[in-house]
Amino acid sequence: MNRIILVTVFLLAIASITSGSLYWNKQQEEIINKAKLTLNNVEASEKTKENGAVESKKTESTNSNIPDKKPLNEIKDHYVSLFNELEVQETSKADQLLVQAKADQVSGKFTKAELTTKYKDLSQKLEQNADQTFNVLYEALHSDLTKNGHSTSEAKEFKTIYNTKKQERIERIIEKLNQM
Repeated sequence: MNRIILVTVFLLAIASITSGSLYWNKQQEEIINKAKLTLNNVEASEKTKENGAVESKKTESTNSNIPDKKPLNEIKDHYVSLFNELEVQETSKADQLLVQAKADQVSGKFTKAELTTKYKDLSQKLEQNADQTFNVLYEALHSDLTKNGHSTSEAKEFKTIYNTKKQERIERIIEKLNQM
């Protein structure tokens, strides 16, 4: 009876992890696509702006081609929501990783040392993927700031917050793995 319960719990954990992983991978792709779209829009806008500047010099009319610039708070608000989405996704992935580790522990297939090594490696890969997504968003933020005439130093707070939350996730994963 205990074996049936153990196997059922293990299978449910694996099913949950698999479906959750598929869901979050799709969500991460959507965030990356949003960031790339934003970056492409910024680049296209810059080209249009450059072309407009050339036309403006040709016609000597500088006032007609001045594009509207987004205020700094509007840009930041947009990226806060994107970075928050990324944070929620990565926290969820870390939680899924811990559920998977617990399922592996319950299965008894791995020693504690093997589990710790396996899941520390997996958590590092998880964070590398998160870093890639963050870097795409961060690059788009830099482009948006530059395009709208704001200092790119305004983006530093996003990087600081991201690195702090990333470190918290890593520490939480390691702590939970050591408690197993």
